[in-house]
Amino acid sequence: MAAPVFFGALVSLVLLFVLRIVEERRGARFAPRLRRSLDRFARTVKAIVLVIADMLGELPRISSYLLRALAVMLVRRFAHMTESISRAAHSVADMVSYKHRHERREPRSAFLKEVSRNTTDEASNS
Repeated sequence: MAAPVFFGALVSLVLLFVLRIVEERRGARFAPRLRRSLDRFARTVKAIVLVIADMLGELPRISSYLLRALAVMLVRRFAHMTESISRAAHSVADMVSYKHRHERREPRSAFLKEVSRNTTDEASNS
């Protein structure tokens, strides 16, 4: 794909040099009005290209700022979403749990009673 473009540009350059040589031999310019309007158009295009090049020079600084802002926004949205999911999961767990609003009872096993008593005694002594 690049080869036809390259050869087209090469042929155009050769034709421009041939036109220049012919004009120098004849001492007259070929299509002077058309040439002036094309020169104006070329200068306009050049000015636009220079402005775009300046804008592209600022792009890394602007894009890093935009990427940072986007990352902050995404992290905040993700945190909000996970918090909402967590609340919903807790409410569903409360709804389906048979221990809804569970209150602690005295254990029935003698071993568990002894362990529970020892842990509370140790906690109160320290």
